[in-house]
Amino acid sequence: MQQSLCRNCQTERRAIEAKGLCRCCNQIARKIGQIEKWNPKDKRTLKGFPRHFILGHASRMKADVLEQLNARLDQLRIWEQRLREPIDSMMLESKFSHIAKLAGAKTPRLLHGTAICFDSFTPAQRKTIFELLNSIEEDIPCRVEIDWSRYLRRDLDAR
Repeated sequence: MQQSLCRNCQTERRAIEAKGLCRCCNQIARKIGQIEKWNPKDKRTLKGFPRHFILGHASRMKADVLEQLNARLDQLRIWEQRLREPIDSMMLESKFSHIAKLAGAKTPRLLHGTAICFDSFTPAQRKTIFELLNSIEEDIPCRVEIDWSRYLRRDLDAR
């Protein structure tokens, strides 16, 4: 029997690619698998390791990058859950803000306070707008973004 839901995000909107995961979740899971194999003592395992970083930092970087990727999988799960819930005005404001950020808007809070504009919309209208925005967002080519040096900033902040 063909599985219709992604094992991670539970979407049925995207085809299942491998290991019961949709395209988005599978891309991240493959990256996690690659990084889990990193061994600083064996340079052949360091596929995808940034060349400009010190190998002595590999274990700390590995832990932080895995944390970021797992958080991304969690985020995909949350986004899919939102598509199954009633959509409120704040969710629409957040979605518009996210699309503006993806489009390169320079003002971080460009759409702050716009939720009130959607209060008079029916739940069906809000859901339709949210789904349309979600379709735009999903059609924007994106890569799995990793902040390779985040662990260094965390070390500095802890001091």
